[in-house]
Amino acid sequence: MFRHPKNSQFSALLFLAGMLASVTIPSAIGKPEGWAVYLDQDLFVPTRNEDRDYTMGLGIELFWAEDKAKAGILDKALDKFNNTFGIKGENNDFRKSFLFGTTTFTPDDLSDPNPIFDDRPYASLFYLSSKRIAISCADGSGNCEPTVLGSEFLVGLIGTDISNTVQTEFHQAYRSISDDDTPVDPQGWNHQISDGGEPVVRYRLSFGRALFSNEYLDIAYTSDMSLGYQTNASIGGQIRLGWLDSGFWSLPYDPINRGSFIPNKEGNEFYLWGAYRARGIGYDALLQGQFRSSNVTFNSNQIERLVHETGFGATWGTRLFQTSLSASYKSAELKTANERSHFWGSLVFICRL
Repeated sequence: MFRHPKNSQFSALLFLAGMLASVTIPSAIGKPEGWAVYLDQDLFVPTRNEDRDYTMGLGIELFWAEDKAKAGILDKALDKFNNTFGIKGENNDFRKSFLFGTTTFTPDDLSDPNPIFDDRPYASLFYLSSKRIAISCADGSGNCEPTVLGSEFLVGLIGTDISNTVQTEFHQAYRSISDDDTPVDPQGWNHQISDGGEPVVRYRLSFGRALFSNEYLDIAYTSDMSLGYQTNASIGGQIRLGWLDSGFWSLPYDPINRGSFIPNKEGNEFYLWGAYRARGIGYDALLQGQFRSSNVTFNSNQIERLVHETGFGATWGTRLFQTSLSASYKSAELKTANERSHFWGSLVFICRL
């Protein structure tokens, strides 16, 4: 039997999702050009399925192209932030999207009902975000390698009981299918960050520029900066090799957590890809807590200030859909006895309308 989360948390999440969905679905820009589903699971990397750290994530996205109209409260808020930072984007080719996402983090020992003070805390996030990218030629000539500026405004809730319910039901279903006694039901969710629920916000800017591109290969430089419940900045690069019929910005690397990734609206292609980022960490509420009291948190001296992120995968796309399979790696985020890197796999499916 599916167990409902705590009524107050579930109602709060439904209210937030309903209110924001009603004012963020952009009726002013008409029918979306497509939708996408993103799924992250450590189960997708069989040799490294350790059921810990970033253990699962889900994203559902609607996207549009070439429309500058503001639509919905999140998009208007994003526009105000962009104006504050002097990001105008006139005369650029625009892409725009709205994304619902969720992420779940756990310690290594799920069977322990007590607070675990030497491992990462339980944490969960449910969010809605408005994203856009502006595509231009850096020298204005139209004959150079393209430059992409992405922005995102995110609102969400941390500390709800929904991830506990979903993870428990998933583990029970997996055990019934595999006829095994693992994975165990998680016992420590009442010690998660901001248990009981707390709102979060984040504003994010990303930049990318192609260093080289043709129909078989492209290489690009990337960077980003986030302010809010996660405050950090990164620099990195990416490469695609194969039969290409889309811009480098459509690379489907970690769209749930870090993407200003917005799918290309068309393209028949197949390519292999790799990406890397070095990220400097300023603050992370999912490790350090926020305003609400949490049983397990880590102070700034226990946080790794430089984290390495990388991913590789394969992408196949037609003019009707795109699908990707990838694996991602992240180096240790904590300076503890249980300091460790972690892995997860991702599935992406995009339908172009």
